Amino acid sequence: MNNTYKNIEPLNDKGQRHGYWEWSYSGVGKLMFKRFYQNDKLVGYSEWSDWNNSDKLSENKYHI
Repeated sequence: MNNTYKNIEPLNDKGQRHGYWEWSYSGVGKLMFKRFYQNDKLVGYSEWSDWNNSDKLSENKYHI
């Protein structure tokens, strides 16, 4: 089964990463990370998957 994810990559008016980001590896259809940015700074949480093993996000980090 090949799930297709659409990348979510919002930018602010200065072209910086801002808001919720979700990114998948092209061609594989595997969700690679979820992160929350504010003015290009990682804040809130981030999750990412193990490139080799799992289809689930395996690491959670909170940035406060």
